[in-house]
Amino acid sequence: MAFFRYITGLGYKRMGYTYDISGKLTKTIYQKGNAAETFVQYYTYNDNQRIDSVFSNTVDNTTTRQLQAHYVYSLTGQVKRMKLGSQLQGLDYTHLLDGSLKAISISDRTKDPGGDGANGFLPDAFGMVLDYYANDYKKTRTGINLPKGVNTGTYATDSYNGQIKAMSWFSLMGAKKLNDEIKDC
Repeated sequence: MAFFRYITGLGYKRMGYTYDISGKLTKTIYQKGNAAETFVQYYTYNDNQRIDSVFSNTVDNTTTRQLQAHYVYSLTGQVKRMKLGSQLQGLDYTHLLDGSLKAISISDRTKDPGGDGANGFLPDAFGMVLDYYANDYKKTRTGINLPKGVNTGTYATDSYNGQIKAMSWFSLMGAKKLNDEIKDC
């Protein structure tokens, strides 16, 4: 299946989609037939029919495709870890019991749940913790780092309805550069 779209200044662009027999997307091709602009993505799925890996290439050839992302799931089906590239970056996802996102690679990178920086992956470039209410995350097992947010002040009311009360984060980009980037948007 292919679609064409007119983009001002660029002309018509083609996007092709391939699905398996069960309707899962297995391949996308941007600008098929135009070697200078061709970009292909391939998708594989695990036994639970969840996306397992994403690969890309500049030609439609699976033997030379490059891994872009690999997903690891928890027993409840939530994304637990996303590995980007060939050990480029690991993103660890922590969820609350109700399924709400609590953290991505937690805001204290010295306590990374995936051990990035010491396991072949680069140290985390970003991390964040979302706070909903005091003590919203409890750990019962050892070896699991507790995501610490900013959830201790009286700056906001606890939110038990799923709304985010506060967020803490870090970025290797640095606050000044990030603020400059935001101003340029």
